[in-house]
Amino acid sequence: MRRFLPLLLAVALPLCARAQAPLDTTRVYELRPVVITGTPIQVARENLPLTVSVVSESEIRQAGEQNLLPILTGRVPGLFVTERGVAGFGIATGAAGQISIRGIGGSPNTQVLVLVDGHPQFMGLFGHPLGDTYAAADAERVEVVRGPASILYGTGAMGGVINVISHGQPSEGPSLAGRASYGSYGSAEYGLSGGYRRGGKALYASVNHNRTDGHRPSSDFDATSAYLKGSARLAPGVMLLADGGLTDFRALDPGAAGSPAAAERWAEVQRGRASVSVENRRPRLEGAARVFYSYGDHAIYDGFHSDDYNVGVMLYQGVRLRPGSTFTLGADYKRYGGEAGNTLQNTDLGAHRVGEAAGYALLQHAFGGRATLNAGARLEHHSRYGLHTTPQVGLSVHAAPLLTLKASAARGFRSPSIRELFLFPPANPDLKPEQLWNYEAGVLYARGRMRAELTAFLAEGEDLIQTEGRFPNVRNFNSGAFRHRGVEWEGVYNATRRLRLRTSYSYLHTRRPVLAAPAHMGHLEAGYTRGRFGLTAQVQHIRDLNVAPAPARRTETYTLVNAYATFRPSRYAELFVRGENLADQQYEINSGYPLPGATFFTGFHVRL
Repeated sequence: MRRFLPLLLAVALPLCARAQAPLDTTRVYELRPVVITGTPIQVARENLPLTVSVVSESEIRQAGEQNLLPILTGRVPGLFVTERGVAGFGIATGAAGQISIRGIGGSPNTQVLVLVDGHPQFMGLFGHPLGDTYAAADAERVEVVRGPASILYGTGAMGGVINVISHGQPSEGPSLAGRASYGSYGSAEYGLSGGYRRGGKALYASVNHNRTDGHRPSSDFDATSAYLKGSARLAPGVMLLADGGLTDFRALDPGAAGSPAAAERWAEVQRGRASVSVENRRPRLEGAARVFYSYGDHAIYDGFHSDDYNVGVMLYQGVRLRPGSTFTLGADYKRYGGEAGNTLQNTDLGAHRVGEAAGYALLQHAFGGRATLNAGARLEHHSRYGLHTTPQVGLSVHAAPLLTLKASAARGFRSPSIRELFLFPPANPDLKPEQLWNYEAGVLYARGRMRAELTAFLAEGEDLIQTEGRFPNVRNFNSGAFRHRGVEWEGVYNATRRLRLRTSYSYLHTRRPVLAAPAHMGHLEAGYTRGRFGLTAQVQHIRDLNVAPAPARRTETYTLVNAYATFRPSRYAELFVRGENLADQQYEINSGYPLPGATFFTGFHVRL
């Protein structure tokens, strides 16, 4: 089968050379989207001073990835996600899935907050999300705030926010969809989803499974996830929503290339989440009351085992004082923690927990339809650090009918995780929260079939948590200041009903080398559709990516070419062939973990 796949691609791509897939020629692509992540209520993107990128469902489908996070690299300027194989990020030593936005990410991912429908998803003990729990098939779209959003979400949103908006059942009556794919290195994915809507009630469910043998020995990955979402209209403008998800995965770590063979290094993880919310959306009122809960059970080959949880309540209410002016009050409470130990060494690392309570106020005020002021502040009480204030201010000016100028200043912070405070030899209970100020200015142009945005930013921070010494004499400590600056570009052009172009570019300058933060990152994507055929082609260029820490400092520069071709034999079915790294580049993102050369996948989607 592995030998057959390249031949299949070689035959299929020329046949589809005049094509493009999941792009629907009858669909109107929204160039001025409404976003919900940079503010609790729906706001037109051009009226939000923060920089927000939106990756749509059609773009997620065109990528053809099983996991959601790699799709964001390139499509969102300034955002980079590390990888180590065909599928599966893993956990512990050798893990990938590290996220950085504008060079800020933490080790690992503690400075970028991942949300699912607005609910934080970080592990209670370790303070970061696990990339292997986000299936691309369950995402309706993704909104990314590039820059701090601590005013709304508190700790962890210091560098930015990734909000995954999950699927629901949008249309009346039943729906059913299935998909399957198979490709290089025994990589397979299967999924089934469906729902039903009648009147004001709806239910949607999905189950996904993916696995791979991996491109290196002992790099297998196997994951299964399930998801359920329901809604009911309680009264005009008032909705009850509930959802839950469960993911189980097992990942093997092959170790760094060239290292001595070792016993099988495995990790087994189960993570679950649930939430219930009541939302009101009326002409002058918009708000919600939400309760969320997530938990995790993690076991590693070396005997480590942990259980963690994250539970909280989120409340907000926005009032439209007049057209273009809204005042919002919000409050939230989180309690997270867990317990850990080592069964082989018979050690107990104890049970730990942290509580955070906060309130915030936001004002959005329009001046004569030409300018919009956004200002607010968050007051948060941490069970260890007491009170912390987070202000934010921004201005959007409609300089011309098609041109918007934007500027903002925002403070971000991150409290140390329980791991950094109490677990393992580097732990230091005297750590202070990390902090930064982010300043940015940009211009947004939108006309007809074209949208383009150019942003310049400066991020200055202090008290970054780092580790010094050599095991076992190691210690976490707060380091000095840091300064990142850069430029980002993002553009979309619907040239015709059949041809769509998307480009992005980011430049990042840091005083000190930063892992998983390339100096230059460019992305060019073209999609063409004609009749039943479709073709999407992507080129991604990464330059000066730091892949190894000091003293073995090393950078990588590479260019990836991907293609996705489809054929629709009927309105209900779609066949596809996908090729990745068609130029067969040899490169690494995690030091010692070479990534595969050209890989190929084929499969189908069915929707009834």
